Amino acid sequence: MQRLGRRKRKDPHLVRLWKFIVSLSLAIFAEFAIFFSLLAAGQLGLLDVRTIVSVVVPEVGIGVFLYYFLGESRRGRLDELVNLMDAYAKFLHLKVFTYKWWIFDLYYVENTITRQAYKASAFIEKIADEGIIEPIICKNEKEMKRILRESKTRFNEREPSLSELSNPNTKLIS
Repeated sequence: MQRLGRRKRKDPHLVRLWKFIVSLSLAIFAEFAIFFSLLAAGQLGLLDVRTIVSVVVPEVGIGVFLYYFLGESRRGRLDELVNLMDAYAKFLHLKVFTYKWWIFDLYYVENTITRQAYKASAFIEKIADEGIIEPIICKNEKEMKRILRESKTRFNEREPSLSELSNPNTKLIS
């Protein structure tokens, strides 16, 4: 019996590869069918064989190139947008604070659900640098801690685990 609400996700790269292989096979089969029917017509004296070959050979290459690269870029943009929307939903409850210390940018993250703040890991810094979470820029550590104190957030001098940053109420798109 299959559980409701749980479905197996297919790897998008394998699905794309499979679609490409099937499309290429169908295109080659169709070209050969056309080629051999035209060749038969050429044997009967209805068409010139050299003209047929000079038209069919470049057509196959151009058709495969256009299908693969134009279709792939469109699917890639769509996958990127879905992943970005998932990331926004997943990290909506987090606030990132940053301030400059000498030449370094220091990052801290606050989970607004649990009211806990932590030193940000490299993963959170990357998310903030990508613009998924807009960082709150502070002048120094004192200002950041003042903002956290005003919002009654407890400050922890360590990096958080993923479970401490997660939001159990998040429903993802994909």
